[in-house]
Amino acid sequence: MAKKKIKEEPIDLTAPATPDEQSLPAAGLGDTIKSITNAIGIPTCSKCEERRKNLNKMFPWLKAKEMEPLQGEDEALMLRIRKTPQAVENNDVDALFALYNKIYSPQRPIKRCQCPGLLRTVVERLELLLNQD
Repeated sequence: MAKKKIKEEPIDLTAPATPDEQSLPAAGLGDTIKSITNAIGIPTCSKCEERRKNLNKMFPWLKAKEMEPLQGEDEALMLRIRKTPQAVENNDVDALFALYNKIYSPQRPIKRCQCPGLLRTVVERLELLLNQD
């Protein structure tokens, strides 16, 4: 079976998620509440997204506060992604998935894809390791 070739075009992190994207385990209370409200048919608005992110920071399942902050090339990668979320280059996407798997999923790595929603979640979780003062 031939391996599926990844497109070489940039990924837009501001694009909506596709229905068939793989999902990640909840990062905190906000993600858990979102999955429950989505399951019972309550739509998500921009205030809900803001609340979800805040609840994830206040009540995290991922222990980002106990981890070392990103430094060097990893920090530079995240800062570069922040500058151009509308066009994340293919080599940066590879680096993001590798970094996420190294930090959060060493035993069960997530597969690299072109899914804007999944990539947005990966970036959001890696950003937890930036600027920890």
